[in-house]
Amino acid sequence: MKALIDGGVKFSDLFEVEAQASDGTCPSAASGFRAINTDSGGRECLKLKAGQELGASRLESRRYAAYVGATTEFRKTEGITYNPATNRLYVAFSDVNQGMTSDLTGKDLGGPNHIRLARNDCGAVYEMVLAPNAAIGSDFVGEAMESIVEGVWLKDPANSLYPTDSPWYDATAKIGGNAVTTNVCSIGGIANPDNLTFITGYDTLLIGEDTTDGHQNDVVWALNLTTREMTRIFSTPYGAETTGIYFYPNLGGHAYIKAQVQHPYGESDEDKAPDANAKQAYVGYIGPLPAMQ
Repeated sequence: MKALIDGGVKFSDLFEVEAQASDGTCPSAASGFRAINTDSGGRECLKLKAGQELGASRLESRRYAAYVGATTEFRKTEGITYNPATNRLYVAFSDVNQGMTSDLTGKDLGGPNHIRLARNDCGAVYEMVLAPNAAIGSDFVGEAMESIVEGVWLKDPANSLYPTDSPWYDATAKIGGNAVTTNVCSIGGIANPDNLTFITGYDTLLIGEDTTDGHQNDVVWALNLTTREMTRIFSTPYGAETTGIYFYPNLGGHAYIKAQVQHPYGESDEDKAPDANAKQAYVGYIGPLPAMQ
């Protein structure tokens, strides 16, 4: 790899490329071109040049993964955290749409359309079962994956606009100067999950939201993975997001949950800020809690 980089390797040294047809196929498929669709390159038809597997897999990892048949359809993956007691991985998907649905208007064209979920703009948190895999040489290979909590989307998927007769419609709430429907995700569940952290010993997952119109006040939830009970542990001012959720098991003899509030009144309700100081971000904690060894 060092020799390739020092030699000034270019994308054109790794792949031949041509534009896809409107239906997502490759005009030169018979010559070895394969249709892919990734965030990095978009819709392309690629043909790997002879002997370039190493360079392509390291320097164009996402394109190469799609080229050899891997799924590149995950949409808006955010926070990730690990449960060492059960060897599970938790991943936040802020949105479930575009490539994660069966969207043949363009988002899935050129790819295998492996993932065909119902659209949910409120997002979900998935649990991945990890296990040893000798072929890959790791004890942490995902073998199964399912959602453990999902937001409840209140929008009619057939309607391109949120209805103004929604109980959450608020003509005074502004995003980019436009009136919006606030809380288009049920306030009884998550909206656009972002940061995650796992509390070892309590079988509890902390979920921080980063949502614009999903919830007017973003929330941090504590999800009991045994009972699946959801508890709000704090919420932000208007127009803010939660970030930096983390659990410290033992700091000076006590445990703490750290959290941050980012850009209050910055995404919506700008006119509701009482003064300029209210728009400042801040860091806080919940605790002290009993220390964990």
